[in-house]
Amino acid sequence: MRGPHSAFIGVDIGTSACKAVLIDARGRLIHTAGASYPTRRRLDGEVTQDPRHWLTAVRRSMRSCVVAGAGARIAGIGLTAPAHVGVLVGRDGGSLTRALLAFDGRARGQAAEMRARYGPAFFDQTFIDLSAGWTLPQLAWQRSVTPEIWPQIRVLLTQKDFVRYSLTGEAAIDPTDAAGTAMFDQRTGEWLDPVYRDVGLSEHQMPPIRPSFSLAGGLTRAWARTLGLPAGTPVVVGATDTAAELISIGAVEQGRSLVKIASTGTVVAVSERPVAGHMAMTYPHAVPDRWYTI
Repeated sequence: MRGPHSAFIGVDIGTSACKAVLIDARGRLIHTAGASYPTRRRLDGEVTQDPRHWLTAVRRSMRSCVVAGAGARIAGIGLTAPAHVGVLVGRDGGSLTRALLAFDGRARGQAAEMRARYGPAFFDQTFIDLSAGWTLPQLAWQRSVTPEIWPQIRVLLTQKDFVRYSLTGEAAIDPTDAAGTAMFDQRTGEWLDPVYRDVGLSEHQMPPIRPSFSLAGGLTRAWARTLGLPAGTPVVVGATDTAAELISIGAVEQGRSLVKIASTGTVVAVSERPVAGHMAMTYPHAVPDRWYTI
């Protein structure tokens, strides 16, 4: 593709690999690229990844798209990733620990204790029955085994938000990923102050909550040089992979559904109000005033 045509790069930092696509302004596919990274699994229940590997894979995949665009004007970059992957970011902008995936089971004890202590009011606010796969009990577990890193925390981010923070230098999170931390009030759209403080975080360590479609910032000079793009290229906040998939098939109205076969198989239903239940999981949609239930 040559000439001053507008194009967009979409990046999915997936469970096993990063996938990037280059599309034109009409949504037509120009190029795809990918790069994998390892997952560490151990008998004690550990399932983790090194966030530095995500950045390497993102760099390779995006650079391939830029080269394939052959001079196209990249008008915007969007990011998505699985929910429930928290990243403790230090003062240098890097991750302080390996990232626990949703399959990591070491926080079972913390999840059970919190579920009992918080009681029904917690579910009424978050629509969540806590288990080891949510960020909140995982943070409690991490604090119990590595308390020395807590004073070094600059901000808590999720997987896509950590990558975007590297790309732009701007910290933010959207409601779809905020819900996956189990520290987000889905009724008010705000952080639950007593809950994040319960795991030793302060207000200043919680990222601002921004709409999925909003502009997060521009590409830094360092990333611009690496990718061969202009500094300041717009990067949007983005959403979880499931929310992005719903957008991609036009499932934004009540009654629309998605059958997903990926790392986990799910049926996802869209509604105009939260349909919270103890046998399902409910999240805010990327589209305002919509929810989806898995």
